[in-house]
Amino acid sequence: MKKVGLVVNPIAGIGGPLGYKGSDDVDLIRAEAKRRGLTPISPIRASDMLRRISNQEKLILIVPRGAMGEISVRAGDFRGEISMLEIPTTENTSREDTKACVREFLERSVDALVFVGGDGTARDIYDVVRDSLPVLGVPSGVKIFSSVFACTPEEAGDIITEFLEDRAQITYGEVLDIDERLYREGVLSVKLYGVMRVLSSENMIQGSKSPSSSDEEYDMQAIARYFREEFLDENTIYILGPGTTVSAIARELGINKTLLGVDVLLNGRLVGRDVDRKTLTKIVSEYKLPIKLVLSPIGGSGFLLGRGNQQIGPEVLERIALEDLIVVSTPRKLSEIKELRVDLGEKLNNRFRNYIRVLVGYREEKMMKIR
Repeated sequence: MKKVGLVVNPIAGIGGPLGYKGSDDVDLIRAEAKRRGLTPISPIRASDMLRRISNQEKLILIVPRGAMGEISVRAGDFRGEISMLEIPTTENTSREDTKACVREFLERSVDALVFVGGDGTARDIYDVVRDSLPVLGVPSGVKIFSSVFACTPEEAGDIITEFLEDRAQITYGEVLDIDERLYREGVLSVKLYGVMRVLSSENMIQGSKSPSSSDEEYDMQAIARYFREEFLDENTIYILGPGTTVSAIARELGINKTLLGVDVLLNGRLVGRDVDRKTLTKIVSEYKLPIKLVLSPIGGSGFLLGRGNQQIGPEVLERIALEDLIVVSTPRKLSEIKELRVDLGEKLNNRFRNYIRVLVGYREEKMMKIR
């Protein structure tokens, strides 16, 4: 039997649909989410992971009561042995509650620690654990730059299964985070906070995100010109995802796009700038026009959807087919990526899992598989 501690950050990721660039401003995010009636994301992601290990007989799962673990365990139909932490937490949990749970895991000598959240949660875990035991992140945050996360909740469950069967690798992963205030202003400032031991398996752990370098400017301009000449139609809604390559397309079209937000283009003008999920859904519903989604994969991990663009929700994605995706990337970024990925839940994932062409230069394309 192996003991695994599980802690869930209930607020992680909920800032994405709101159009925020993270969830570090907990009070603001929580109040706005409550006002709009948004459902927390991370307990659902935790339950998705737990369903993959629901019948594990070699596992003792140690979880905090309430929203930081117990609720997800019940929803995930986990049938194995469970031990509860009796650490008092308020309804509005904080990073200090996360750290208190992790300290208790260490007191109980767990064999590994699994957490559900984003880069901010990874930092909280690192503050207590350092490299004293292996960890595994289940991705739920808006910002996921660190290389301590499984690619999806389901693959996190598979890695845990390998760990219980003594087949998992233990590697080292970087804990990275960004300055959210600068991020909202379109400035990407990434800082390395430390390195943790990570439960790992081939192709199931995402790499660290790498910012674009200035020498890619020529490639981005070439892609932008190709897009303008061959992919721009009238009376079509273009949802422009975040990133420097998509921003280069906007500049080619004379559009002042937000670098790290989601914007909406129609007939040469922005009809939505830095939109949240509710606003984007409203725009798409009102115009009732064909939709194209212009995306660039996240460097290091290759994610197209489900990371950093959670403003694009299922209501919009249900109206988009694979052929409506326009994927753009510089050759350097694409060289770091083995395959493209989406993380939207199994139903929507299957909608986009196929081969797709990626615009990599002026009239240059490369076929890539979406996993």
